[in-house]
Parts: sequence; C-alpha cells; structure tokens
Amino acid sequence: MIPFRKMLVLGLIAVLSCSDLEDEDRITILNYLDTRNLISTDTSGVYVVITKPGDQSRPGEKATIILSYKGYYTDGVVFDQSPQEQKVTLKLPFALKGLQYGLGKFGKMSEGSIIIPSGIGYGSNPPFGVRKNAILIYDVKVDDFN
Repeated sequence: MIPFRKMLVLGLIAVLSCSDLEDEDRITILNYLDTRNLISTDTSGVYVVITKPGDQSRPGEKATIILSYKGYYTDGVVFDQSPQEQKVTLKLPFALKGLQYGLGKFGKMSEGSIIIPSGIGYGSNPPFGVRKNAILIYDVKVDDFN
C-alpha cells in the first residue's frame, strides 16, 4: 500500500506537469499566431481564427455539420484531411472537445482555423498516426449545419 504522503506527492507532480504542458502549449500557440499575424478568439482554451465569417447562425451542441477540413501540427505536417474537393458530415457531439468549442463559432459558409491545445485534443492517448500531446490545427470550411 502506498503511504498517503507519497500519493499526495505523486498527485502534485501529475498536476504540475499537466499545467507545465498547458503553459507550453499556450506559448507555442501564441507564437504560432504571432509569427503569422493571426488574430484569434480564445474559446474555452481553443483559439479560433475566422477568415470568412459566413452568416450569423451558429451550430447547436447537437448539430450535424457539413464541412471540409485539413488537420495538421504547428510544423505543418498533415495528419488528417477530408477528401479533395469533397465535404464530410460531422456530428458535433462526437467530435473532439476542441473541435466542438471551435466549430461553435462558425456560421454557415464560413472559413477559418481552429487551434487546439493538446489537453483538449487527443492528449496522451491519440489514435494511430497522430502525435502524442500534440497541438492540433484544423483549417475548416463550414458549408452548412442543422
């Protein structure tokens, strides 16, 4: 059995390392935005850059969104994208938390980028082919939603 003091120390180390990663992600994202002269909105820790606003409507929490996207890291390496010149259907409740927050800021016929810190992306348990604890960037073109 692990003594209480050791458990407390291990818990503090886990919390501190978590906040260190959050701080590192925030600095990396702000540098990424700054070097590209991008202005973003911080939405629950997700950075949203809207380049084409679209209409005033916004998807609800349970919306189905029709969009095209490209997912990549801050170094430009692409890890996922919709098929060329095709749209995909995404049920918002089943998307990454970071995408849920970010896509909620896009209107119909809008475009932009969603930058997701690792903690609300895939974190330390990504699917095959995605980097562990990676900042994710999605360029999105939202056509429609319901």
